[in-house]
Formats: sequence, C-alpha cells, structure tokens
Amino acid sequence: MLLQRLREASGPERRTLLLTHLVERVRGVLGPGSSLSPTPHQKLFEIGLKSIDFVELKDRLERDFRVELPVTLFFAYSTLGGLTEHLLSVILTPDAGGAHLRDAAPPGTAESSMVEMERLARLEDLSDQDAERGLLERIADLEKRLK
Repeated sequence: MLLQRLREASGPERRTLLLTHLVERVRGVLGPGSSLSPTPHQKLFEIGLKSIDFVELKDRLERDFRVELPVTLFFAYSTLGGLTEHLLSVILTPDAGGAHLRDAAPPGTAESSMVEMERLARLEDLSDQDAERGLLERIADLEKRLK
C-alpha cells in the first residue's frame, strides 16, 4: 500500500509520505509508552534508540520496501530527513519517463541481486546532465551532514 501511494505521489508529497512513515516506524520501535516525536533534523541516536532498536527498524524498513539495507544505514543517515532522502534514492530509479518505484524482490535472493544489477545498468544510461545533477545533490546532502 505505501509503495503504491509513493508511486502515485508527486516529489514533495512523496517525501512527506515517506517521512511520516519513518516517524511512525521510529515511534513503533520506541514503544507505546514513548511520547517522543522525532523531527527530520534530529539525530536518531539523540532520541533514545539503542542498537537493538536500529536492528529492528532496519528489518521493518527492509520488509516495508522490499530492499536490502546496509547495517551501517543509521550511521550514514543519522536523521529522518537524511534517511528519507536516501530511501527515496534506493527505492526510486530513473527511467525515460521520469522516476518510478522499482518492484524489488525479497532481500537476499538471486532476484534481488538481479534487480540491483538492473538498477545499476539504468544508472549507466543516465544522461551526463542527469548523472551530474544526482551527484551534486548527494554532495550537497553530505556537506549538510558535515556541518
């Protein structure tokens, strides 16, 4: 359901949908007694998530989006805003008609490896201008996180 809603959403709406989903997932990991409401720029480590919570959150996100995520995910993307942008780049792939969500196979399967190889092949087909724009966006995101 969420993947379908993301497919149909515009760029800003897509980010809002995904961010809202991530906030709900973090609250779910924190438990029903938590009244915390994480913000997009707040570090996940600062809201009280523990190592086991990150493992649970990673597992939930892998199931939600049918992707395999690295164990270092929350170190590299330590805020919900950064995580949102990263997940959009993972579950969205460019094509001739614009961005679409990929239909991923379950993580850890030969099919998921093939899907990843196909995604990488599509990246090779990007125009230089599109590739440069994507690279500049990633650099800007990294620079923000370093400040």
